[in-house]
Amino acid sequence: MIQKPATTLAEIGLQVPTSAFPIDAFPADLQDVFRFLQGGNKVPSELIANILLASISLACQSLAEVKNPWNFKTEPCALYLATLAESGMGKTTIKDQVMAPFYIFAAAIKQDYKSKFAAYEHEFEVWNTTLQALRNNLRAAIKKGGNVDDEQTKLKLHGLKAPKKPLDPDIIFNDVSPVALIEGMRRYSSAGLITDEAITFFSNNLKDFIRFLNSAWDGGIYNYSRGNRESCSIAPILTMLLMVQPAICFDYLKKQGTTAKASGFLSRILFIRVPSQHQTVAFGYRYNATPHFNDETVLIGFHNKINTFLAAQKAQIESGKMDKTQLTLDAEACAFWEMKREHWVNMSKPHQQWSYISDMVQKANTNALRIAGMFHYYCNSSSPIITLATMERAACIMEWYLNHAASIFYEFTPEYQFELDAQELKMWIYEKIHYNNGVPVKKNFVLKYGPNRLRKSDKLDSLLGFLASNGLVCSVQSHPNNPVYISAPNAAGIILPPPDMPPLGQFVILPPYQPARPAGF
Repeated sequence: MIQKPATTLAEIGLQVPTSAFPIDAFPADLQDVFRFLQGGNKVPSELIANILLASISLACQSLAEVKNPWNFKTEPCALYLATLAESGMGKTTIKDQVMAPFYIFAAAIKQDYKSKFAAYEHEFEVWNTTLQALRNNLRAAIKKGGNVDDEQTKLKLHGLKAPKKPLDPDIIFNDVSPVALIEGMRRYSSAGLITDEAITFFSNNLKDFIRFLNSAWDGGIYNYSRGNRESCSIAPILTMLLMVQPAICFDYLKKQGTTAKASGFLSRILFIRVPSQHQTVAFGYRYNATPHFNDETVLIGFHNKINTFLAAQKAQIESGKMDKTQLTLDAEACAFWEMKREHWVNMSKPHQQWSYISDMVQKANTNALRIAGMFHYYCNSSSPIITLATMERAACIMEWYLNHAASIFYEFTPEYQFELDAQELKMWIYEKIHYNNGVPVKKNFVLKYGPNRLRKSDKLDSLLGFLASNGLVCSVQSHPNNPVYISAPNAAGIILPPPDMPPLGQFVILPPYQPARPAGF
């Protein structure tokens, strides 16, 4: 009697994320912050990584940019990140710990704006009263034949003295509509979209919004018309961290993934999926085995460092100038980056490991540059030169993200569906043989009564060939003129013979059909 079929993804052999985030690729002082936040491995490293990277991105994006050695374009030191994690895994807790300086800063500049706006209203009232008086003087001069030129000059000079309305900046958006985000970034062009429950984001119609998000990632100009048909142009710089339950994200991808992929939106995002408690058991997954680091001063030091960048951002807000430090790679770092770029592109070619995330690979070299720029500016903002060691750290992290994305998006590929079909067929065959007391079933019987959507001859041959190549089933025949049966090894690994085999006869195990498997999307 044969054994019952496997039913878990691990038994089927489908890809699952198994490697924890490479904490050692972070700069040394950030590694201690990382381990403090882990709390003795209570929090997944992937969850912390995305939040830490988002915080450094938001701190640096308005202050520094990095020159791309390939096209000489300057890239913002800003990232788009997405964290897929079930509720209760610590998303909000870690976000609030790491990003506390930003929320304090956002509240402070809002309060500062209110004070400045109150003073502005008073100044404007005085200025406007004088404006009305000067207009009345001009009207009187025109009627009575007075010195019109004199009054016009006074009016013109007064217009130049109009009080300037203070800037009302929003640096962090959470549960926000696309229109509100765009309007907020019209007022101040550097911000973060940071949400620990991105349901609203994925519930919106993102078709038109994607154009804005792509422009914000690129550091380009976004042109749009406001509700009053006023034409506007902005140059937004955006850090995005979307934290959402996997089911919500996958539902969006199934419904609108083609549009998001074709537009290039998905390729800009660094995805991670935090394994649930069930997955850590089913797949043998383990978080990084790091020692408990309980020194809270490392988080305070991190906050102090972020506050220095926020102080520089406040100076930009007050001056209205967004000058940035331009970072460049030194010769060794540039050569290494170019080598990695070529390697990654090769890995995305047909039939290679990353073939079905090739669009993400195309943006990987740029994201690696941005990570390197962020690390360098965070650690040494006084120098504009990025070294090889920093570029190596960034490339290590980028490769982890690519491998992780390959695991996440594998289930959207034809290959994944092929393996699911093969597993379904295997289970059906095993079930029939099981209830047939171990007797193999005719291939024609499988073709006629097997799972409905798998009954086409060419599809069935492909699936049987795949199962045979993996030693799960085989085609057997007692004589060239006799029917072909589908058999399977029993518990002892012995191939079961066809039922029409004569006593003391022999049967032939037919070589598996070897069609080309479907290519990744």
